Amino acid sequence: MSNLGIIQKKIETCIRLREYLVFSREKALRLGVIGKNGKDMSLEEGDVLAAFRMRFSEYQEQLGKLLVSIAREEDVEIKGGSSLAAFAEKFGFVQSEDDWKRARDVRNNINHDYEFQDEFVAELTVAMSNETDTLLKILDDAVLFCEKTYRINNITPVR
Repeated sequence: MSNLGIIQKKIETCIRLREYLVFSREKALRLGVIGKNGKDMSLEEGDVLAAFRMRFSEYQEQLGKLLVSIAREEDVEIKGGSSLAAFAEKFGFVQSEDDWKRARDVRNNINHDYEFQDEFVAELTVAMSNETDTLLKILDDAVLFCEKTYRINNITPVR
């Protein structure tokens, strides 16, 4: 499969994952999980948080893989998170490298081993909810870039 074919498949994957992420965040907001201490959560709330954590993490990871594929198509070498953030800023997918780094840091925090019973959970859920909007916009901008630059069609994100 050509790199453009890979880019299209990655976009399609991200669009599907986006639906799951938005659904999970809305459910977490509706149940009041966002900003709540882990020790105060019911089993249902913990389950909703687990789904949101997983979907945020998976979406951020796949979005990073999409950006790496676009960089490859543009003959830009990506050597790590910092070079990916710089690429994303240079190509207009983020306003600043910090946009990507914040979302990546949240993803790293939710994937580390720590007690989900403390106040850190409240802070982390707020950060996940806030950074979700950043990640959704990155996909929108990447899709528009791919449609314009590579003429990949029929992949406009659902908003």
